[in-house]
Amino acid sequence: MEAQALNKEIVFIDIDNTLWNFAGALYQKLIKNKYFVPAIEFWDWHFYKNYISDKEFKRIVNEIHLEQEKYEPFEYSMLFLKELRKMGFYITIVTDRINDSRYTTERWLVKNHLDFDKLIIAQNKKEFINNRVFLVVDDSPVMLSVALRKKVLYTGLEYSWNKTLKQYVPLWNNLKSLKEYVELAISGNPKKEVYL
Repeated sequence: MEAQALNKEIVFIDIDNTLWNFAGALYQKLIKNKYFVPAIEFWDWHFYKNYISDKEFKRIVNEIHLEQEKYEPFEYSMLFLKELRKMGFYITIVTDRINDSRYTTERWLVKNHLDFDKLIIAQNKKEFINNRVFLVVDDSPVMLSVALRKKVLYTGLEYSWNKTLKQYVPLWNNLKSLKEYVELAISGNPKKEVYL
């Protein structure tokens, strides 16, 4: 059922580093494969490029996504999505993955009671942001730039690779604080404060 028919605002929620600690799993896999990358707190968006080829990096990322079910979500992920549901949002999970990981991703979401209306798996998720999207929750600086350009409210969890963006958007240490921000956003609409 489409969001328009339900008359609900759409929120885009990322999975990796939003609903679970993907960076931790990635770090462990890289070290296990003998790619001695810096500690996570020193990562920028392209941290891996001096240590591993793009092809090998994608292989490891895909391997993690295909094993998604063995990882736990962040502690507040389930409650965060339930709260978004109570606020009346149409929850679209949007994640950069290969389509082969769809089954595992869906099973992980269901197994962990992570509420959603629609799952979009794409190699280029930024193309799905449009004027029907009220909010994007993501850690990606690339998604941020698209959301700002399209005048869509954007927020996410703070990491070393996105913390320089705090001058443009609110970033949070945990999903509970992020949820409180969303509550303020729907009551006072802080969009004006975060646009460039």
